[in-house]
Amino acid sequence: MRDILFAKKTSGHPIYQTLEGHTEDCVAALGCYLRHHRQQAARLAWDIDLAYRDFCHILYLAVFLHDLGKATAEFQEHMAKETLERRLAHTFFGLPLVKTDLPPEHNLLVRALVLSHHTQPYDDMYFSHELAPEVNYQWDGIREFMSRYEEFHARWLAEEFSLAYQPLLENNNPAKGPRRDHILPEVQRLRRQIHRLEPLYRTKALYCATITILKQCDQLSSKTFNLYPARPGQIYGSLWNRVHPGHPAGQDKKSHPAPAPQQAGRDTSQITARVLEVARNRGRQKLIWVTPGQLASIRRWRDLTALFGEDRVGLLHALSYFPVPRVFFKEPDNNKGSRGNTAHLKYGDRIFSRPVTVTTIDHLIFSLAHGCRQADYALGNVLDAAVIFDGRPEDYPGLSGYWQEAVQIFNNLKVPCYYYDHVSDLLEPACKNKTAAGILPRDTFTVQVKEVAREIDTSQVAAYAAGEATQVVIAGSLTRAQGLYLALQKKLPGVPVLLYHTLFTRHDRYIKPGSLVSRLEAFGRQSGPWVVVATDALLDAAAISCDILHLSRAPLPALARRLTLLGQSRQSPGLVYLYGDPAGSSPGAGLPETFIYPPHILARLQKLRDQIKPRPTNLEEVMNHCTVFGYSPPEVRYAGEASKINLWPFEERLMDVIPAVFWRPQLKDDPVAAEQVTVKVPLTWHGRFPHLFREIEHPLETIIICHLPYHLRLGLLLREGQDIEF
Repeated sequence: MRDILFAKKTSGHPIYQTLEGHTEDCVAALGCYLRHHRQQAARLAWDIDLAYRDFCHILYLAVFLHDLGKATAEFQEHMAKETLERRLAHTFFGLPLVKTDLPPEHNLLVRALVLSHHTQPYDDMYFSHELAPEVNYQWDGIREFMSRYEEFHARWLAEEFSLAYQPLLENNNPAKGPRRDHILPEVQRLRRQIHRLEPLYRTKALYCATITILKQCDQLSSKTFNLYPARPGQIYGSLWNRVHPGHPAGQDKKSHPAPAPQQAGRDTSQITARVLEVARNRGRQKLIWVTPGQLASIRRWRDLTALFGEDRVGLLHALSYFPVPRVFFKEPDNNKGSRGNTAHLKYGDRIFSRPVTVTTIDHLIFSLAHGCRQADYALGNVLDAAVIFDGRPEDYPGLSGYWQEAVQIFNNLKVPCYYYDHVSDLLEPACKNKTAAGILPRDTFTVQVKEVAREIDTSQVAAYAAGEATQVVIAGSLTRAQGLYLALQKKLPGVPVLLYHTLFTRHDRYIKPGSLVSRLEAFGRQSGPWVVVATDALLDAAAISCDILHLSRAPLPALARRLTLLGQSRQSPGLVYLYGDPAGSSPGAGLPETFIYPPHILARLQKLRDQIKPRPTNLEEVMNHCTVFGYSPPEVRYAGEASKINLWPFEERLMDVIPAVFWRPQLKDDPVAAEQVTVKVPLTWHGRFPHLFREIEHPLETIIICHLPYHLRLGLLLREGQDIEF
């Protein structure tokens, strides 16, 4: 009797699932995906110029062969003892067994998919850690398993495509499998062969689309085993029909973004409706909103959660930079990716897994190269999405070149991209030679400007508060905002005054009951008097409007965005106080005493934007190198000035820190709670004030503790020389 091959074991209990059973559940999941997402799968194949049947064959062969490397005596022994290590990596030792009669290009892809279905295949992935010198393949079990190929297809996939290609297994198998030193050159040869395929962006799209589906099937199969109420001492085969009775698809009935009955902001609702119509007509399942700045737009996220429900909208804050290169990565078990734990926090939203995701532009660009963990999985989900760029990257000269090159790559990958301008409410395709899709309705109104050649005057603010006016004060720096807030609190007893900036923890800004964002929204629903003192972070915080704006001087794009805070439904002109020396202002920042907003501003902004000449970038070159294999995330993103892609100048990079007052050791085991008490501060502070920071090692990412004082009403309290200008 042949030895039974196992693929799964329940930790701490003698409960097993056979290799055949786990694989059949993966095949069942693939059949469900193809049945219930046929339009999506056919569109993916069409986009990459591939016959649908060939697309299905690549997927089936990869799914069928993906865990065959577990069929070694060493893997089976250590799995039973629960002592498995990377030295027995089944993806690596399975590579010699992965051979098919597919056309050569597709056979290469299947081999790459099996090799990389647990992690991205970095150039040095199998050269940077110790591997067993050799393993003993269990050939009788392998031959028995391979005989199930046609049976599994007939049971789960016969209605989707007819079988035309087969896996291959040599008849004269040696007693021992190939040695490690024989497989390593095979990995290198596979990389070279794949890199010869042209065009490389097509190979990238095909690989990312198929690896994403393979990983989903593998995860769903593992989840099926974990959900089954098994008993110790039992060995199980396929469990699909037992776990999913009457629900053979495992179908996600919420795969399409569908609006919930709640109300969202008007612009969010209208833009989303228009893009979703296009997305659905093109077989798209997801929607991704992209902000250009370092902080994801909380305001947009809140609008979208009101529209779709919080469980269907993901939020990605900007990737954190580190004081020294991060070279250690640990891939968590994605099968445990529930909402409340590490795997979800670090990988769920970050791979754009939800129907709607609000993210930052760095995440999107780094998904094209290996700039973040599981970037291939992330890009696979992007291929199934429509993308809205929330704000014009032309306003960020250092980012503009990368943005334009990324959009061109997404056009090549057939990902529909649009951009929305906060100032003009313009939504149009973000690609060349396309006309505007139309301007959303927006009222024009008259703005009256009073220029004052001194700092913001608290007496003037107090005088208007006595007249029941609602006011917003945008300070030029964070410490100035804190000082103005304290002064106005003393001067305006009984008048609500609120301070808002980024150096509050995420918990204080938008999570806790009575958070700063919820209080801002309450201000927006009530009449005056009230005063909000803020930095430009307010523009992404909540949809509020005021009677009077007090502004420090700034470049025209920043001033134009700030003017959106003025109320529009009035007969009299909106009133703006512009403080500071006009001689020291940025070119183009001057405003006439009265003007019509927004048309007057739009013409000047467009002239400024036309003058921006984005510098050429190396994004396509790095992406081509990372077509399937490639650089690791530390090489792409973490290695300081040596990074392959530098989206932001060093002085503009931010890092996540936890104020020392909130630190407790338990946060090392509670990543969700740890993330909620983080604050983003400039990375340069670590070099200038090293005594204020302390690093704590963590299995996934280094935690940095900041010893600046923190005040619940003022946020992080800066010291002299640490101010942030806006």
